[in-house]
Amino acid sequence: MKPLVALTGPGGRVGRAILPVWGDRYRLRLLYRNRLPDVPPDTEVMRGDVTDLETLTELCRGADCLVHLAAHPGEADFTSVLLPNNVVGAYHAFEAARRAGVPRVIFASSGQVGGGYPPCADPAARADENSLPRPITLYACTKLWGEALGLHYSQIHGLSVICIRMGWCDDREVVRHGGDEANCWISDRDLAEALAIAIEAPAEVRYLLSYAVSDNARALWNCEPLRRLGWQPQDRLEDWL
Repeated sequence: MKPLVALTGPGGRVGRAILPVWGDRYRLRLLYRNRLPDVPPDTEVMRGDVTDLETLTELCRGADCLVHLAAHPGEADFTSVLLPNNVVGAYHAFEAARRAGVPRVIFASSGQVGGGYPPCADPAARADENSLPRPITLYACTKLWGEALGLHYSQIHGLSVICIRMGWCDDREVVRHGGDEANCWISDRDLAEALAIAIEAPAEVRYLLSYAVSDNARALWNCEPLRRLGWQPQDRLEDWL
């Protein structure tokens, strides 16, 4: 039987990018707040908010994996926006998974955690998961919190946790602007496959942290942990400009 994947934030940029690529690869249970994208037949849908722990716990019941995408997607007022959605919301995601007995959580982190590193043509010289974080926004700092939560829940509660520092997945903006900042671009299909690789990783993977960008000539980061799981990005920025 296909794995049952619970997913928060399906109507956001990442959700809209990956769901069409996944097709009917998984049984899906989606939690949305404001908008719901087109979804495969027989998809379960719930309306709610990541600030509600009970709703998230219900989302997780019986699921094989929780993919936590929901968050405010950029810089904003910390107290009124980032704190409830990104900080409390991340805690609720891991705690709901623990309460419901979900064995694995995929946490959507951000490349902005290492956004202070420059583009580099040499893959061996790029920043990787062992490099010191260089967060460029408060938003990125909230993603560091989520990564730390994931490590805590893995060590203390036995969850399998994979945190993916995702690159920029907006094709239209990359094509329009290009430039150095676009070297963190990841295509829809590369991102969808990175998340699928994480969902389907062996059970013995207890905690894994990796960047995820397409095979760009001058990428900002090295993505070796995901590559070791079998991820092979198919696209590169230069072919889209």
